[in-house]
Amino acid sequence: MNRAHIDMMRLMLSTRGECAVRVGGWCMQPAIRNGADVTIVATAPGDLTTGDMVAYLREGRLLVHRIAGRNPGGFLMRADSGRPCEHAIAENEIVGRVRFVRNPSMPHRVIRRIKKLLYRKAA
Repeated sequence: MNRAHIDMMRLMLSTRGECAVRVGGWCMQPAIRNGADVTIVATAPGDLTTGDMVAYLREGRLLVHRIAGRNPGGFLMRADSGRPCEHAIAENEIVGRVRFVRNPSMPHRVIRRIKKLLYRKAA
């Protein structure tokens, strides 16, 4: 995500209160799959609780992780995939809370192959 995208996202959050972005990566599976569209809503850090999925900026990158707990002045974040990925972030790094996730569907060729295998076993 380049600087222009980040600025546009912040503008949409400040004017509309929400924005949708496509995310990539594997660390939040199974809740968020690679290529999913997530809707981020502007949320005050005081309204966030343990277990919430949040988007935050770190070194110019937008990241989505789950809040594992609070620490002085920020949060402890973790990934859902089980990889060791716990780290602390400051409250001012939070962009917003993830309200909605639309995961990509399976490609049609994969669905056709599964149906073929199922019908073959049923016959």
